[in-house]
Amino acid sequence: MPVTHLVRSALLALPLLGACTGLEPLPAPEPARRLMVERSEYSHSVYFETDRDRPSAEEGRRLAAFLQGLDPQGRHGFRLAGHADDRASETYNVDLSARRARGVGELIRGWGFGDDNVATLAFGERAPAQAGTSDAARSRNRRVDVIVDGWAASLPD
Repeated sequence: MPVTHLVRSALLALPLLGACTGLEPLPAPEPARRLMVERSEYSHSVYFETDRDRPSAEEGRRLAAFLQGLDPQGRHGFRLAGHADDRASETYNVDLSARRARGVGELIRGWGFGDDNVATLAFGERAPAQAGTSDAARSRNRRVDVIVDGWAASLPD
């Protein structure tokens, strides 16, 4: 008898074997549950005085109020984008905006959010919030944009 015929005969006999020995058939596998991941994004801007790389006390309080709703142990990622107005050289403004972003990052870390989830970027004057050279426009451009990405994972019932 060829080998393929023996294998086919054995496969055909398997259901009969279970019936003959009183074995219960295996239950059907449970449907796979999918991990649900929710992503949320929140943003806040911290504003600075001219040529300063540390926020004022009032801006620090505004940032603290913004962060109060976040769990320091939660799954959050921070992107800190530093900006400057147009009053100095591009090189100086990139450096200033980097110092601003790092300063805000130090505050965030000081409030218990870990080092590994804080990224800083420096744009200098290249991405203004408001076009123009008025005092109002320039004050809106001296900022650090704080973007918080939050994640929550769950297995639905």
